[in-house]
Amino acid sequence: MKRIENAVIIGMGALGLLFGQRICENLPDGSMCFLMDAERKKRHSKDLYTINGNAVSFRMMTPEELPYTPDLIIVA
Repeated sequence: MKRIENAVIIGMGALGLLFGQRICENLPDGSMCFLMDAERKKRHSKDLYTINGNAVSFRMMTPEELPYTPDLIIVA
């Protein structure tokens, strides 16, 4: 089985953020991002996120900006 080296999540709802936090804790920096269209990226880039009392920030990209083919895609 191939080791997961990078991942994308589509959906920044409660489950997407929860899974995103866990994945970010277990992959190297820059290996996980949320994938979205440009309009949504612009809107979400100004948002602040708190998960279980901890402030978190996530990398957000459009499909055109994605520099790798993801090993894992989660739709949340």
